[in-house]
Amino acid sequence: MDELGWYAVTFSPEDRSVGRVRAHVAGLCATFGIDRDGPITAISELAANAVEYAGEHGDFTVAAGQRAGMLWIVVSDRLPCTIPLVDDVDPLAESGRGLLLARAVSAAFAFGLWERGKSIAVGFPLTGALS
Repeated sequence: MDELGWYAVTFSPEDRSVGRVRAHVAGLCATFGIDRDGPITAISELAANAVEYAGEHGDFTVAAGQRAGMLWIVVSDRLPCTIPLVDDVDPLAESGRGLLLARAVSAAFAFGLWERGKSIAVGFPLTGALS
């Protein structure tokens, strides 16, 4: 596949949605012939955060697209908040490390705050993939 147009899938804020998101991302990785470990780890953490912390604010969305030689995956939810503090986490803690882990396993990490929520994006290189 040479080009992937941007698209989005909406998921309900339920624990079982995290597994559905993982399966969805595994399919994207297979399509592009890239290793799935980093993308699945990152997206599992971001989806779990959306369910746990933003679930009472409604559904969350997973969007994906190809840009500048990267596969970008974006999780958006409707939890109004401030900028997430990724570095203000104890790396040995048993919880609260989702954003830190997502950033660690991705080649690129970004976030945006919107009037009605936030989006967190992770990027993975397509170099050497079957694209």
